[in-house]
Order: sequence, then C-alpha cells, then structure tokens
Amino acid sequence: MSGRSAMRRIVAIVIVVGLVVALAVGARSLWIAAQVGAGYAAKVTCSLALNSGQDAATVFRDYVSHEVTPLGRVLRLSVSARGVETSALGLVHAHAVYRRGLGCTLLSGVNQQDLALPNGIAVARRTLDPGLPWPDGAAGPETSAPQAVMDAIDKAFEEPGSMAPGHIRQTKAVVVAHDGRLVAERYAPGYGPETPMLSWSMAKSVLATLVAIAVADGRLSLHQPAPVPEWSAPGDPRHAITLDQLLRMSSGLAFDEHYGAINDVSRMLFTAPDTGAFAARSPLEVAPDTRWSYSSGTANIVARLLRDAFRGDLAGLVRYAD
Repeated sequence: MSGRSAMRRIVAIVIVVGLVVALAVGARSLWIAAQVGAGYAAKVTCSLALNSGQDAATVFRDYVSHEVTPLGRVLRLSVSARGVETSALGLVHAHAVYRRGLGCTLLSGVNQQDLALPNGIAVARRTLDPGLPWPDGAAGPETSAPQAVMDAIDKAFEEPGSMAPGHIRQTKAVVVAHDGRLVAERYAPGYGPETPMLSWSMAKSVLATLVAIAVADGRLSLHQPAPVPEWSAPGDPRHAITLDQLLRMSSGLAFDEHYGAINDVSRMLFTAPDTGAFAARSPLEVAPDTRWSYSSGTANIVARLLRDAFRGDLAGLVRYAD
C-alpha cells in the first residue's frame, strides 16, 4: 500500500470515528433533553394542577407545552389525584407524585414508597384576616394606584397581535407593593389572591430567611465549614466553604445556570433524585469569595443542610418552617 493510500485510509477512519463520537454525544444530549422536558412537564403540571388547583389541561396547553418545545408536541399526560405522569413517544417517562402538605415531587431514581407522607405534617393553609392590610392580612389596596402603575399593568396583560402563536404572555397575576404596602393588583379570569403560584427563585428568599432563623436558634453555623458530606475530607478543596458563602453565592463552585435543555440547573431540577447532592458534586472553579455567581445549585445545597439539621425529621422541618 502506498503512503498516500495509507494516509487516506487513516483520514477516513478518523472521520468515521469522529462521526460516531458526534452521533453518540448528540444522541446522549437529546436523551437528556427529553428527560428534562418530561420531568419539567410532570413536575410543573402536578404543582399547578394538584397543589394550586388550576386546570391541568389548560396549564399544559397554555404554559408547559411551550416551555418544553418541541417536545411538547409529542408529550402525553396522565393526571390523577396522586400525581402526574408524562411520556414522549413511549420512550421517555416522568412521574411526579403529590403529597398533601408537601406538594409535588419527581420520582427520579426514587421509589414512591420511600416518599410516604410523614406523620405530623400540618396540611391546612393559613387564612389571613381580610380586614388587615397586606402583608399582615388579605385586604386589597387602600388607595388607587397612580395612573402610570395602572398603565404598566394594562400592558402586562395585553396580548400584542404581532406575537407569534406559542409566544404569548399569558399573564395570570400582577401585584405591586411599595414601601411595605399593597399598591395595585390584577388577576386573569379564574385566578385571584388565594391562587397558589409557582414561586421559582423567590423560594430562595424564603429559604434564606428560614436558615437565618435556624442560625439564630443554634441549629446551623454561618461561618464554620458547611457540613456537606461530599466535602467532609479535610483535603477536599471545598472543605472550607461556609454556609455564609453558599448563601451569598460566592462559594466558587462551578455551576451552569444558563437555562437550557441539558445544562446543570435543568438536569438538577428535573432528572436528579437529590438536587442538593447533585449540586454538591460540583467542583471548585475559583477560590471562595473571589467571584459572585448566581446558582440554584448552592441554594439546593443550603436547603439540604437545613433538612439535615432536623436529622431526617421532615415533619419537624415543616412545622418549624410554618
């Protein structure tokens, strides 16, 4: 065989191997994206239908299916009082279970029997005094809002005719507060002040407040190394990270918060059985307190630390938070 023929053969082999690798990587990415989409659809539909009381079909049609495009076109939902199951072409499945008093949880690598509702969890939602102003009660705005505020709310609910199908606002609620008092509020038909909504990252503020109370009560230490099992070895470069640094999102941990189908935050929320453990496996990217980086991963590590402070007593944690 001539040298030129041998070189061509080597080049051909390299190209074929490269294509095989690229196809494998692409197939894996598509598989992860499908799992994320199915998990998102199951969890969000479960939360909005069973925890919030919204219509499951409407939630999926007007909200969820657009968020998981193009997977939404082939997703099928099964909704019951116990939870929501999703499937895509019979290949990808996800199941979120509803536990009264706790909400919806994805069964991702977890047995449903392991998620039995603990005894002692209070399930009744508190009612606010309608005669007291917000936030102490449920009374509406005391005075009319400025016209500029009302114009902004009008715009928030307006559906521009130029917007393409599938890219609509679907605003359900707008609440405006100023100087600690309610200024204005408006709700879409079928929604109102008593309709529970997805909090998404607003839950981080609730979590930080609970952690502050737990620190004041001596349950957690703010400036000592955080008791994260994955970092327990003294030689681990993450061992010295403190709860304070996690709360301030300056831990230095690597975490991809750019939302997409296969990034860290989506895989953590919609495919991982333990979100805190998923985030705790993140390597140290820079030294703590040298860079601020928004991270839902560190928030889930903090949430797990708060849970661990109650030594597995989930009912105790719920009562404490209440």
